[in-house]
Amino acid sequence: MMTQPVVTPLVPRPHLARPARVVVALNDGPQARAVLATFRRQGWEVHVPANGVDARQVARESRARAVVLDATPDGDESGYLTCKKLLLERPTTKVVLVGENVLDDDRRLAAFVGASALVGASNPLGVVSAVMGLRLPSLS
Repeated sequence: MMTQPVVTPLVPRPHLARPARVVVALNDGPQARAVLATFRRQGWEVHVPANGVDARQVARESRARAVVLDATPDGDESGYLTCKKLLLERPTTKVVLVGENVLDDDRRLAAFVGASALVGASNPLGVVSAVMGLRLPSLS
């Protein structure tokens, strides 16, 4: 006599079916477009706010796992200030800052505001890697 295998029905888990979400607030340019394209190819849901200040609201509304910010001032505040405010609102969000010419003082400031990483703008794959946790540049 042959027994039938026990089949356990799959439990729907819509919260697991959604792709990871990232907010990318970078000045438009070839590096920024490369970052956006790479996240999309990896299956991430990408949100692009009008500026760094709007990134906080977009991150809240989209429940983004990570936010990529241009470190240079955008309007009234720099990416460093936006990072600090964002982490006060959403402490578990990974924030990666992107700077033009990254110096030791910039790295210290990024660490002070709680950024996960500070990556040079000329390294779009480094930005994506820092967000995805493949290689997290040291801030110290």
